[in-house]
Amino acid sequence: MLRSLFTLVFAAAAGSAAADPGIERVSFASGEAILVGHLYHPRESARPAPAVVVTGSWTSVKEQNPAEYARRLAERGYIALAFDHTGFGESGGAVRGLEDPFAKVADLKAAVSFLEGRPEVDRSRIHGLGICAGGGYMARAAAEDARYRSIATVAGWYTDDRLYDDFFTPDGRRALAEAGRAARAALGRIVTRAAVSDGSTAAAMPVQAAVDYYAGRARVPGWNDRWADLSYEAILAFETIPFAPRIARPTLVVHAEGAIAPEAARRHFAALGTADKALVWLDAADQFRFYDDPRVVGAAAARVADWFDAH
Repeated sequence: MLRSLFTLVFAAAAGSAAADPGIERVSFASGEAILVGHLYHPRESARPAPAVVVTGSWTSVKEQNPAEYARRLAERGYIALAFDHTGFGESGGAVRGLEDPFAKVADLKAAVSFLEGRPEVDRSRIHGLGICAGGGYMARAAAEDARYRSIATVAGWYTDDRLYDDFFTPDGRRALAEAGRAARAALGRIVTRAAVSDGSTAAAMPVQAAVDYYAGRARVPGWNDRWADLSYEAILAFETIPFAPRIARPTLVVHAEGAIAPEAARRHFAALGTADKALVWLDAADQFRFYDDPRVVGAAAARVADWFDAH
């Protein structure tokens, strides 16, 4: 009964988006999973048109922060793809809520392949945009996939050994690693916890700002407040800053002093292998302003569109 009710509610929400003539519901394969996305079409543009793959923060689904940027980029003439990664939202994936950076990078490569097959897309002008953790994922994808013409990362989560020790502290990092190992050793039982909380429970993102965003103003039926502890094993094994020298694509980095790990953003930018790069520092009080604050998102999206226009 609960599953049926969830399906009806979710279908109503998805149908509402699909009812917009500028938003097309699409699906494509990534490995063994079928991913579901929304393709935002510009009202007026030349054909074939430039396109952009949009990916968002930890646990996010296509209707949350990816949609905020995809809509604005479509208004600037881009065909924008926001989609649910493997294990999230409407997409397939055996382990739900598994924040696996390696799988998400594979999904980003599959997204380019999907756009290349669309007749209305100029396959020589496919760009990439990542927000928060998606910034790191997009950077890593661009380091490995030359098909991205240029990329932009907004309030990105850029990682290396120093970041993990600084952000989590060495003791905290060891505790997360142990949680990942314990989940791996759980004899096939999927160990999960809350994705967000105000700190009263052991959650993946135990801060009130995360609750206010994910479980509050941006809550949608497709978002699931469960975090697979296997995520810690994958996340701690994934680094982006050491791969920045391999990025040959033109790269825009948008950040703020109040956003997550600003020193890591500076290290990431300095390490980029491309000479065609720009660092834009915006005024934002905190990380979550980059997700849905109209002023901050509008400013960031405009800079991103300008960057893509120039490339």
